[in-house]
Amino acid sequence: VAPVLPGTAVAREAGELFRGRGRADPANQARIAELKLITPHYQHVDGTSFAAPMVAAAAACVLEANPRLAPRAVRDVLLASAEPIAGVAEERQGRGVLSPGRAIAHALREHHSAHLHGEFFPRVIGRLVSFGLHDHAARQVEVFGDWNQWRESLRAEAIEPGLWRTPALALPPGRHGYKFLLDGQRWLHDPDNPHKAPDGLGSLNAVVTIPE
Repeated sequence: VAPVLPGTAVAREAGELFRGRGRADPANQARIAELKLITPHYQHVDGTSFAAPMVAAAAACVLEANPRLAPRAVRDVLLASAEPIAGVAEERQGRGVLSPGRAIAHALREHHSAHLHGEFFPRVIGRLVSFGLHDHAARQVEVFGDWNQWRESLRAEAIEPGLWRTPALALPPGRHGYKFLLDGQRWLHDPDNPHKAPDGLGSLNAVVTIPE
């Protein structure tokens, strides 16, 4: 997703198209789809000229999280944390979509024990899910979710300094929203999980899906 360049013919047309959306004109909707518009100001784009700076920015964030990583390790972190696109051939997508949050979480875990390097959260095995967070400042980490109407928390334990993990929790099939609560005061939607949904309060919940 990238901004529509202000003052261009596309920007002017995008404004007109979105002003006319209320008329439910099929031609209007078809033109919005053709231009790959999301709003009057943003559209989907493709090509290496857009992809290269996004990858470079993600690599910079990974190196800021862990400056000790060699170039090959940065590449491996970006590939390991990418999200595959369902229904798209591998030769068209490679490893999938960049997930900078997951990449940063992976890079931070490189400071920890080797057996934790490839572990991403939330970890789902059947109907059991465990949550994890890398945060050296937190003294207490809890997980709240919609599976019990956000009433009772699941307490995480520090398995190493700064690395928190909850016991496995059995959940019913379907999509479940959740958030971390740090030290009883700061809410955080899971930075290790790229799947998010609006929480109805102006922020986001992370989302975990339990299979049937």
